[in-house]
Formats: sequence, structure tokens, C-alpha cells
Amino acid sequence: MSLANAHNDSRHIKSTTAFVVETLILLVALVSSMGVLTQLFSRSIAASQQSERLCQAVNVAENAAEEFAADPAGVAAGKKVGRGVALKGRDGYRVSCETAQAKRSAGTLWRAHITVSDSQGKVYSLDTSRYVSEVR
Repeated sequence: MSLANAHNDSRHIKSTTAFVVETLILLVALVSSMGVLTQLFSRSIAASQQSERLCQAVNVAENAAEEFAADPAGVAAGKKVGRGVALKGRDGYRVSCETAQAKRSAGTLWRAHITVSDSQGKVYSLDTSRYVSEVR
């Protein structure tokens, strides 16, 4: 074996070793990047689901508030609000409405505290009021 061949073999081993080391470093960087991105995507999915849950609960509470505004005395007398507000895909929500009234000289101020909850607990609450004049 000549001196030139031994020198080329040594150079080939060094370049192969450098290539393997660079490949391993890139592989570690790629795996760690994938781990970080996977965590970010899973957190964004959870935040999206929470946001959708809140938006649906707000919609249900708004509809119940409109029912209350249409007939506050009926709600106070026991009419359930929220029965007709569960839209498609939103059947898991329960609506409760606590009412109070304050008599005034010319009418009644009705107040309601509407709470929307689901299997995980309270999702959203809303306070509303309506003044009903007794002056004709």
C-alpha cells in the first residue's frame, strides 16, 4: 500500500465521520423541533375547543336573555328560559335563570341572572334587566 492510498483512506474516514456527526446533529434538531411543534398544535386544538364551547354558551345565554326580555313576568312565574335555545349540536347546555323584581312608581324593573353550564361546569353567565312600564 502506497503512502498516497493511506492518505486518501484517512481523508475518506474523516469526511465520513464528519458527515455522520452532522447528520446526527440535524436529526436531534429535527426531533426536538417536531416535539415543540406537536405541543403547540395540541395546545392550539385545546384552545380552539374551549373557544367553541364558550361561543356556543354565549349564544345560548343571549337567546335565553331575549326570552326573558320578551316576558320577564312569565319567567319569574316559572316559565323556563333556554328550552328552545339549544340549537343543533348544543344539547349539552343547561340554562338557569334567577329573577328579581323591584317595584317602581310607574312600573317594575325586572332583573335576571342567567347561567349556562354543561357537563364540565359553569361556562358563561349573563346579567340582564328590563323595565316594564305600567303607564298606558
